[in-house]
Amino acid sequence: MNDPGLPVERVVCDVLVVGSGAAGLTAALTAAAQGLSVTVIEKSALWGGTTALSEGMVWVPGSRQAGEAGVRDTIDDALAYVERAAGPLFEPARARAFLEAAPRMLAFVEAVGGPRFTLATSSMDYHPDWPGASRGARSLIPGVFDARRLGGRFGTLRRPLASTMVFGGMTIPSGELSIMRRAHRSPAAAWHAAGLLARHALDRAAGHARGTRIANGNGLAAALASAGWARGVRLLTQTRLAALHLYAGRICGVTAATHQGTLEISTRRGVVLAGGGFSGSAAMRRRFFPPGAQDDAHVRIVPESIEGDGLALAEAMGARIVAGPSKASWAPASQVPLADGVEGFPHFMERQKPGFIAVNAKGRRFVNEATSYSLFVQAMLADAQGQEPACWLLADRPALRRHGLGAVPPFPLRIAPWLRSGYLIEAADMPTLAARTGIDAATLSATVAAFNHHAHEGHDPAFGRGSSAIDRAYGDPAGRRHPNLGPLETPPFYAVRLHTGDIGSLAGLASDANALVLRDDGEPITGLCVAGNDAASLFGGTYPAGGITLGPAMTFGWIAAHTLAALEPLGTTPYA
Repeated sequence: MNDPGLPVERVVCDVLVVGSGAAGLTAALTAAAQGLSVTVIEKSALWGGTTALSEGMVWVPGSRQAGEAGVRDTIDDALAYVERAAGPLFEPARARAFLEAAPRMLAFVEAVGGPRFTLATSSMDYHPDWPGASRGARSLIPGVFDARRLGGRFGTLRRPLASTMVFGGMTIPSGELSIMRRAHRSPAAAWHAAGLLARHALDRAAGHARGTRIANGNGLAAALASAGWARGVRLLTQTRLAALHLYAGRICGVTAATHQGTLEISTRRGVVLAGGGFSGSAAMRRRFFPPGAQDDAHVRIVPESIEGDGLALAEAMGARIVAGPSKASWAPASQVPLADGVEGFPHFMERQKPGFIAVNAKGRRFVNEATSYSLFVQAMLADAQGQEPACWLLADRPALRRHGLGAVPPFPLRIAPWLRSGYLIEAADMPTLAARTGIDAATLSATVAAFNHHAHEGHDPAFGRGSSAIDRAYGDPAGRRHPNLGPLETPPFYAVRLHTGDIGSLAGLASDANALVLRDDGEPITGLCVAGNDAASLFGGTYPAGGITLGPAMTFGWIAAHTLAALEPLGTTPYA
């Protein structure tokens, strides 16, 4: 709580947005574009939220980009896919509202100075056998942003994960990763890489703490914020939501806490909760997360400031929290040693490739390594049976140097620093690797031998790895034998410890098609909207495609702004 001796400041605006990730910044930009005065409060000293750490992919069925690419998609198909994903928690009206608004939201963002999006045609829905699934029509990635446009605000934008940058702060857009990895064997790729390195060198010479050519979620947050600032949006960092206030049956403002004192913020139209969920709260993890994903071994790829403040205050006001079978967007993660601590790294892309397997502490495989990251962690939890999951991701030398392993980069970058830090474990043979990781040596050797035998034959009878279209889509198309299966037989061998991790919570506030928060009795709280991970998952707690967090987050932020803009403005309230 604030020191009672600190001053109280009073602020009046049309719309208050809580949180500065993609959901909040889209809501703020949309409201400002309609002529409303907007204040955004951010609990952390840094803005950008979890969005700034992410790949920035958005799931938007029916986009202009899909139409221009000639990829067929319909609302009915997408609705069928959402219904299959959400199961008993399917909300037809809310789902249809999202699907009808999402392409309009994306077009709006591009038109008012936000990022331009490109269709990720190689990113298919994770369950291509479900009704309405699409292959390459729905996931999009944001374009590159020149952070020099932010001026001094660039210094307060949350940095991407250190382990995802190279050469002291250079960001590589997800769409350019494959180009960079071909730089040692393709003249065109080498020329492209040289241009990026030259730009980065100029940035560092100019005194920038990191490269100003930013992309992925970092660039998305920057572009949205920049467009909002151009329309008068006010962003206050180190400002924590402390209370919500009702007047005449509707939300009329909030109390916020700062280091300088208390802010009493009066809102003429209302409030959008977009604080990013609750993964940073130990109490809420104990309430919602399963055993094995609650303690400090669980790796959270979210800012620690994301503690569910808005959820707790809304629930105290009578709002309902909805929790599906899976309470978070799970991702297997390793803990990367840094000079000033440890940082989580989500393992999205190498598990599916030839030359990798995952084993538990006993040395046994327990999952199809090529499955989606959310299902991978669910398999870890099931295998652990309520205990702390123990998992190692293993690779041989060719696989490591071709694809990297977690934070360890592929050739031609060096792996020695990762060996010295202890993040990467190396051994000349499997028994030695077992000894260095604490895995049962006999079981590990038998597991690898069996896997290698079947990999040579091109199939995986134990878990069916590589048997589905989605497995093959995320494998290595240039694999000599198979896009997903390859033996581990060329020493040295390597291991990285995996933990359960999450990239955001999925349990959240119930809301309607207008993004209004719902009470326990199903009635909306007038003037209180929700978007992003503060809202209950549209997909019932499943994770059925890349971008299903940010696509709905931005869309319901856009819907929330329109909902509040349509309300009759309040006059004088007790907080004005």
